[in-house]
Amino acid sequence: MSKTVLACCWGTLLALSGSAEADRLARVDAEGVLRWQDDAGEVALLGVNYYAPFTIDYAGIEKLGLDHRQVIRDDVAHFRRLGLGCIRIHCFDREFSDAEGNLLDNPHLALLDFVIDECRRNGLYTVLTPIAWWGGSYAPGSTHGFSDLYSMPQMTTDRQAWKPQARFLQQFAEHTNRCTGKRYADDPCVLAFECVNEPLYPKDTPDALVTAYINTLAEALRASGTSKPIYYNSWQGRNAAAGAAKIEGVTCSSYPTGLASGRALKGPQLARAKGSCLQPSAAIARKSRMVYEFDAADVPGSHM
Repeated sequence: MSKTVLACCWGTLLALSGSAEADRLARVDAEGVLRWQDDAGEVALLGVNYYAPFTIDYAGIEKLGLDHRQVIRDDVAHFRRLGLGCIRIHCFDREFSDAEGNLLDNPHLALLDFVIDECRRNGLYTVLTPIAWWGGSYAPGSTHGFSDLYSMPQMTTDRQAWKPQARFLQQFAEHTNRCTGKRYADDPCVLAFECVNEPLYPKDTPDALVTAYINTLAEALRASGTSKPIYYNSWQGRNAAAGAAKIEGVTCSSYPTGLASGRALKGPQLARAKGSCLQPSAAIARKSRMVYEFDAADVPGSHM
């Protein structure tokens, strides 16, 4: 049985993408395949991670004296030319949340609205990851949000830290996009939610606690009334915990050639793709699988 792979990647990957508005809803079937609701066809999209509304990208555009909206228009136009079908945005919650987890309506959120609408009109779907946690130089516009109060391992295992995260996720999904007039929870252009980007855990954290954490986040998103597929990032080998959770899918990264070889890798590399997160795993056999980062790093040629 084939499994859905929606790859959001650093590198440039090509896919066929229609020019129609991104207005189709998707669901995960009983076998863990992400399918379009209108014709039951399998969703298979390629795209890129994109962060113009947040972090050093937002700051860099501002430093250059450019108009953020025009940059976004230009970027989305390039994505169309490349034939991409989606973008993934892991949102820098520190830039639009407070310490209690309330969503703050500010320029970062306004630009996220704009990106989604621009993608919608150009036939690109979005995958939204509301919690990124990263701070410091990665969040120069910090609003002293809830992520300022906890380390990432605390975020995943301290039940007190779960409360502001859950509040933020529900308010995020309930937010009405000022450009489309639709809540993120309902907008077809928002293909799916990924609860949190690259979670970390204290040593020896049991799977049962991770499963409880995942369910807390997923329940917060569903409290908005959304029926969108919900994914959890299981990049730290937490497939057993994610497989037991009440979610539709898991996300993982795949760097077959590693990330820091320190040299160009010559010759055929395709065999190194074996053993990636795309391989079958009993724990997530009926979960949809999404690759949020895929790249053959350090390969100077045009293919692996």
